Amino acid sequence: MTKFSYSKILSFLIGVSVFVGCQSVMAVPIYRGVDANVNTGLASLAPGQFTWTPVNQVGSTLSTFNVPSLIKSCNFQFDVTGGNLQNPPQPGEHGDITGPGLGLPGYTATFDNNPPGHWSITHPVGINDQQARTAVSAFAILNRAVPGVLVNGALPNPPACN
Repeated sequence: MTKFSYSKILSFLIGVSVFVGCQSVMAVPIYRGVDANVNTGLASLAPGQFTWTPVNQVGSTLSTFNVPSLIKSCNFQFDVTGGNLQNPPQPGEHGDITGPGLGLPGYTATFDNNPPGHWSITHPVGINDQQARTAVSAFAILNRAVPGVLVNGALPNPPACN
């Protein structure tokens, strides 16, 4: 092969690797508003912050939004990936709770946009709402040190929520 052929092959391979690299799964951040300790500003990630609401024909869901709540003191961020999530998401699109860290296997989030910006997280079949509250709380506590996972809401910045 000539030098010209090598450079064409190299250019082609670089182009393919850049294109393939850009095809990564889009992660959509969603937020659950949580309370904070008034003295320390630390976010409460206790099971009571993750209450599941019964929904007809869906089971129970955990309400989250695509923007941090300004009503609650702090917000815990989940990442949603998978499916064909668009930017911006369209009603009915769904994905797995994959972050931060290892995610929550079996938990899915669906964008219903009712009210605007709303996502519903469902827990796996075979576990009850109390078990789901405990699992999500443990997941949040385990990941509280991940940068950016706790976002201020109504709490002034600083103090930080984490």
